[in-house]
Amino acid sequence: MAISDTQKVDFLWKKIAFAKAKTDTNANKKGPNEANPSPLLIRGDKIWRESSSINATIPAVSNSYVGVTTAGAPLELTADGSSTTNRTWKTGLTDWIPPELGSTYQVKVYIHTASNASTAVASGTQVFETGSGNDDEWYFDYSAGILHFIGSNLPNGVNFSGKSVYLTGARYIGQFGISGSGGGGSSFAGISTFTDTTDNTLGDEDTGALQVDGGVGIAKNLTVKQNLHVGGYSEFVGVVTFKGGTVNLGDGTTDNINVGGEFTSNLVPNSHNAFNLGISTQRWRDGLFSNDVVAAAVKTGIISATDGTSAITVADETGNVGISSNLTVNGNLFISGSQTQVNTNTLTVEDSLVELGLVDGSAPGSDLNIDLGLILNYYTGSAKKAAIYWDDSTSRITIGSDVSETSSVITATTYAPLEIGQLWVNDCAGQSQVISCTGSERFLENITIDGGSF
Repeated sequence: MAISDTQKVDFLWKKIAFAKAKTDTNANKKGPNEANPSPLLIRGDKIWRESSSINATIPAVSNSYVGVTTAGAPLELTADGSSTTNRTWKTGLTDWIPPELGSTYQVKVYIHTASNASTAVASGTQVFETGSGNDDEWYFDYSAGILHFIGSNLPNGVNFSGKSVYLTGARYIGQFGISGSGGGGSSFAGISTFTDTTDNTLGDEDTGALQVDGGVGIAKNLTVKQNLHVGGYSEFVGVVTFKGGTVNLGDGTTDNINVGGEFTSNLVPNSHNAFNLGISTQRWRDGLFSNDVVAAAVKTGIISATDGTSAITVADETGNVGISSNLTVNGNLFISGSQTQVNTNTLTVEDSLVELGLVDGSAPGSDLNIDLGLILNYYTGSAKKAAIYWDDSTSRITIGSDVSETSSVITATTYAPLEIGQLWVNDCAGQSQVISCTGSERFLENITIDGGSF
């Protein structure tokens, strides 16, 4: 007997609709239940070039190759108005991944209130491809993205009034066949070698052994043995290493360099004391450092505290330094200038001794011919100076009420009276009191008066 039309139709149904091989009658094994794939041939420009990267099971979220329509956000289909009411529904998208690439890619269909996708899976009515036994099967064309209730009846017991059809599944979103000169595609399964050794003129895309007018996608490593020229925008994603030579960023002051990442290494110049950070007319604003800043010279106008208050000022024209608040020096303080001026009302010194006349921290090695002491400024009718000092010329301590000073040499115009409570003398006769007082009487003691000529 000839093959029945029913068997022929069942073969075509399983081959075309499900890309499956027919192994039994429809009564014993329906299309979705056939297990052996039998894919159809497709055009070169429709080749799913990265189909090998499609996950074996449908992923939870989309990736570079698989676009997932999840149960939490199913796709609401659009009714085909050119067909019988509610018979055909369109996704508006193509290249849905069929079950031949994995059973989990089988689309799932739900009927639920229109414009309420968020609850369609949880609260809607799921209808199955094989139907409910009432000739209400549906068929989904994965290539075209069209759902068709192919049975004699619509889904049993479903009221379509105010309802819509929702679908979950996944689409292929990877690269398609390679574009060739004839508009078709070319696929190279193994290693391909181009033996032409014509070199490229750097910067000229129309020269060289291989010239590609369209874009080039490379999924794995690329090695360029000699020079590389990129004329447009370049984006590097991942770790980028430049080594083995000089790296130039920009070739003029009109080029802008933006650094969006963070440095994880030191910034070291290749030559000591040769390069600047900024220029006089283009300066960096704030510099934040956690530890020491070491510099041979720091040129600035203002050094501010953390709250923005000017703490240290440096006069541009003179180099004078002003400190607006307290200054604490925990170590030694050395002042090498010719004059030190303290403009305070009260000077407190905790040191028990004040030493004058040192030269570079040590006693002088020769007579400096200068006087050492304390000059006191006062006013009585006019500005005057008094002094208590060591007179280098006489080798005596001198007290002057009216003095002048030139080059550290003091000249007394008037000597000052001395007011004391008692007087002790320590000389060749030893140490003894010369003037003492008891009650209201003063006594001259330990004095021998030479009765000479009067």
